[in-house]
Amino acid sequence: MTSEEKKRQMQEQSVIIQMLTSAGWKKTGRGELSNVANLEYQNKMMDLEVDYHDEDGSIYLSMYDHDENGIELIIYFHDKLGELLSVISSFQDEISSTNYKDYLEKILTVCPCTYLDTDGEHVLLTNDTADSQSYKEK
Repeated sequence: MTSEEKKRQMQEQSVIIQMLTSAGWKKTGRGELSNVANLEYQNKMMDLEVDYHDEDGSIYLSMYDHDENGIELIIYFHDKLGELLSVISSFQDEISSTNYKDYLEKILTVCPCTYLDTDGEHVLLTNDTADSQSYKEK
């Protein structure tokens, strides 16, 4: 890894932590222990978690209701990190098991290279597939 890549990764991690903590997110235990961008947020209906993967420039976004049914996304944000985090924080208080598909489309608008993690298999998410996705048990 070049020093330029390491610098970029540190900057991205800092942006994620700064933007999400200012929106009310908290570092997870792993985030605190390892000082990495792994944060969580809970609204009245769902638990959200963002996990930054610096090796491939992606964010894993998990969204589960309180019955532990939900979805997991792998989002390759490229140069749209700030926009992606703004989208996520914009729906953090409103997202639920009944309206999450609306917010998948907002993520896809900013980051079209988004995959659904289905038991280890990654399926490219499109507006058509986003509309047909359903929750899975954790």
